[in-house]
Amino acid sequence: MKQLLPLLIFINCHMIQVSGVLEWTVTGKATDYGQNVTLFCHVPNCCPKDAGWDRWTPVQRTLFIDVKTGRPNKKYDGKAEKDGYTLIIQNLTKDDLNVSYSCLYGVTLGQSKFLLKEDVFTDKSDNKPTGRFSGIQITGIIIGVVVPLAVAVVVFVILYKKKRKKRSEADDPLLETEEPSSIEYIEGDDATLTCQVGPKNLHVDWLKDGKAVKLNRNCTTFRQGTEHNLIIKNVKPDDSGEYHVQVGNFSRKIQLKIIVYFLKDPSDIKCKEGEDAIFTCNVMVDSPSLLLLKDGNDITRNTNILEMPPDGTQRSFKLINTKQVDKGEYCMKVGKSSRKFKLNFKGT
Repeated sequence: MKQLLPLLIFINCHMIQVSGVLEWTVTGKATDYGQNVTLFCHVPNCCPKDAGWDRWTPVQRTLFIDVKTGRPNKKYDGKAEKDGYTLIIQNLTKDDLNVSYSCLYGVTLGQSKFLLKEDVFTDKSDNKPTGRFSGIQITGIIIGVVVPLAVAVVVFVILYKKKRKKRSEADDPLLETEEPSSIEYIEGDDATLTCQVGPKNLHVDWLKDGKAVKLNRNCTTFRQGTEHNLIIKNVKPDDSGEYHVQVGNFSRKIQLKIIVYFLKDPSDIKCKEGEDAIFTCNVMVDSPSLLLLKDGNDITRNTNILEMPPDGTQRSFKLINTKQVDKGEYCMKVGKSSRKFKLNFKGT
């Protein structure tokens, strides 16, 4: 029972977070695998905020932070429309079904729903014969076209299975995958790098810039079947770089880019007691709100703190009539990214 308690708490919290605020539906269906399927997230007056998509296997994987600015790849695309935005799953396979998808608009996380086979395929009953051919003609078509084609398919399957059976261990064990070779995450997020490897029992190594990745509490690996994942928690700018997943002498490259809000970090400040102190940094345009913290507490709205008008990318706070209690360590925070600095008095 003790082992089930954390799981029940997690499920309960997750249900509260996604409680039907946003919902997606299938608007573009397919008649067979290999075609494209479109999911539509309903958002009125879309989309001034970030419009993203997540996939759960059950590990969360971010497909798009914002479909308006994200780069499409061979597997996923998306675009904003008047009353919502889309996720286009290209070249549909069985691996795309029976997993959960959710849409994220701004800070609102939509309901995580399973994409089922019956949701994506249209009824093929409309393709029945129309009666334009006689029974003899239909029989001739079956004998002349369908039977030879069926024989060819059977022969191809037999030869393909024999070829796979004879494949030596020297063959490339990294399966063809449609994962993007270049992915982006925002500083402070958890990044997941994924690759398909077969067979299941092969040893996999992860490298960054040619060196083995050091695994610790913030950098772990996770495997599910033939899918191998490298999970980097609370990513920082120096986590950007070229990663390789390596099996024996074979490898695949994944380029990881970390988007950093801070263009220029705040500097330590020295002033005389009683003077005003100005804290300054530079952040990307359209970044989340800038917060000022001291000793872990948000003091942005304190009466002795004045947030000055922005000047381009420059953001500033003025601490009015400094006192001895104001001395110490401060932090400017944007989203999950933060930068520390100190305030000291001259002569101390």
